[in-house]
Amino acid sequence: MIGPKHVQIVVRDGAATSAAVAGEPQPLKGLIGHPLTVPELFTWIEAAVGSDRFDATYDPRCGYPLTYSIDRSRNATDDEFGLQVLDLQPVQPA
Repeated sequence: MIGPKHVQIVVRDGAATSAAVAGEPQPLKGLIGHPLTVPELFTWIEAAVGSDRFDATYDPRCGYPLTYSIDRSRNATDDEFGLQVLDLQPVQPA
């Protein structure tokens, strides 16, 4: 099992511009297959509805996803996925 990793993603004008995993800069192409923006989080959540196990919580003030976990099939291994948004901040214009 792979342990949780802290991933930081910077988004400008609706597109991911940089990423770091555990504080180390990473090329964005290395994160393909993972949500990089808030709209992508919602797309992932919508696609998971109907899974054997599905849980999501949302920020009560702004409505963006805070946590998301799924198990598409309880009878399969290695199909579980979880995500937690620890910090979401608007970036000030340059």
